[in-house]
Amino acid sequence: MLEWISDTLGISSSVQGRILLTILVLVTLLLVRRLALRAVRSRISDPKVQYKWRKGSSYFVYVLSILIIAPIWISEFRSMGTFLGLLSAGLAIALKDPVVNIFAWAQIIFKKPFEMGDRIEVGNNKGDVVDIDFFQFTILEIGNWVAADQSTGRLIHIPNGIIFNQPVFNFNQAMKHIWHEIPILITYESNWQRAKEILSEVARQRVGHFVDQTRNQLSRSDQRYTVIYRDLEPSVITNIEDSGVLLTVRYLCDPQTRRTTQEQIMEDTLISFSKHADIELAYPTRRFISDHSGDSP
Repeated sequence: MLEWISDTLGISSSVQGRILLTILVLVTLLLVRRLALRAVRSRISDPKVQYKWRKGSSYFVYVLSILIIAPIWISEFRSMGTFLGLLSAGLAIALKDPVVNIFAWAQIIFKKPFEMGDRIEVGNNKGDVVDIDFFQFTILEIGNWVAADQSTGRLIHIPNGIIFNQPVFNFNQAMKHIWHEIPILITYESNWQRAKEILSEVARQRVGHFVDQTRNQLSRSDQRYTVIYRDLEPSVITNIEDSGVLLTVRYLCDPQTRRTTQEQIMEDTLISFSKHADIELAYPTRRFISDHSGDSP
């Protein structure tokens, strides 16, 4: 069979040997990788750790394949030096975007603007990172036609090169929790001081545990970014609006559970407000004043 191929394509026996050796190296490395991953899966159940092993082993196989196969073909490459030089120049122009994506992949891997599991926003896309590859990264979309930060179920594949010309918003990197605010409008006639106390108590009960977690994270010596907050406790900010007194609850929460946390706080607030007759939620209204003091025409 090999003789027929060599006669048909004009391939020398030395090239045949190199081809066979290249195939043998690739098959061996892929088989070793598969066996190693099977052993990892049998001992580790954490999906994130398994993912890191899959990605790390694939990168290792790519690099090792190049280091082993390159010397096998080095003599052929020398004889084709001029051709390869012209070919590489043409490819650099034709494959500009893939090359940029590979450099961007290196930026992502080593500088880590985001990692697996991070919630990010880049361009008009927002979601959780579920895969990082040589040419693209993949996020599980949130938002869009779905309210708040709920998942749509769609995967978005984004070229790595976008990080060089678009800002990347990372919800998890500076600290594991983000600030969120809930505006609640009550009437001018309501006991706003009591309403403010209720909101503060509800927020402390529901999200107070995030304060200690964030404080511990920010105090760690291995923090990559210098983020300083003097006050991490939930707070209620008072403001006056046209339709009433606006009380804004500001607190730390997990980015992945922001909607759930808001729902819990709102439900607790409604239950607590219903027990106080002097607290009423406000809504836009208009008052019409009729003057009957004058004589009718």
